[in-house]
Order: sequence, then structure tokens, then C-alpha cells
Amino acid sequence: MTLASRIAHARELHGLSRRELSQRIGAGDVVVGQIERGAIPNPGSATIVALAAELDVSTDWLLLGTGRGPRRRRRAA
Repeated sequence: MTLASRIAHARELHGLSRRELSQRIGAGDVVVGQIERGAIPNPGSATIVALAAELDVSTDWLLLGTGRGPRRRRRAA
């Protein structure tokens, strides 16, 4: 898996759209989509840390595929 596919996988498990996740991490509305499509192949460290926190995974898992991966989470009503 690539960084982009790991983000997409974890995002989908959480039931989030690309736009929702972008907004939750305080990025522009299309940033997650750009990362998932490869237009931003190397997002900055602040973005990686924010994604890991929001997706409840380790930064190692996002970057390398090792460490704590995603678990399905219920969305708040």
C-alpha cells in the first residue's frame, strides 16, 4: 500500500469524505483528494500528524505501513 491508499483506506473505514477529512485537519477542502490522487505525493509533517490523529492511526502506519493501523470508528451523530 502507498501513503495515498492507506489514507483512503482509513478514511473510508471512518466513513469520511475527502472533503470532510480535509476540513477536520484544517486543510483546504481538496487537500486529502490531492494526496489520494498523488498530486501531493509528499505532504508536510504537520499534515501527516493531523491525518494520523484524525484517523486514529500512527504516523508510522501512514508513512511506512507499520505500527498502529486503522480501526473502524463510529461517527458521532
